[in-house]
Amino acid sequence: MDIDHLIYWFFTHPEKEDSQKARKLWQGKEYKELLLLLGQSHDSHTRLIFHSALFQIIFLIFTLYIFTSGGSYFGSGLAAGINLHLLKDEWEEYFEKKYNHLNDWLFWQLKRKIGLKQQKNFIVLMLSIFLGLSLLV
Repeated sequence: MDIDHLIYWFFTHPEKEDSQKARKLWQGKEYKELLLLLGQSHDSHTRLIFHSALFQIIFLIFTLYIFTSGGSYFGSGLAAGINLHLLKDEWEEYFEKKYNHLNDWLFWQLKRKIGLKQQKNFIVLMLSIFLGLSLLV
């Protein structure tokens, strides 16, 4: 799920200071330090493709397909893990009262500010849909 942070560093914003540091760590094969850098700088990354409301809706539809297709438990677990990761990130931002930051990284594709109540309603709706889908497994 955090692959979009690598895309941010190496492709979409290579001019940023943390992107240049990440490139040096990657070239030096210092992967542990790269993960530490990700932990320190992930709040400054906005407009990530996998951390958006549109991606979450599309991925929930994809998750429905995975859960109902009778595929492997590995695929179902992977889809569930990705959904849980995104929901965890959303709840953390919401409860830390970072409403503007949540607007910048979750609802950036809407090109307008989403109010506090609408943010909560969206997160609760996504959680409810995910829990409903989880009953299929």
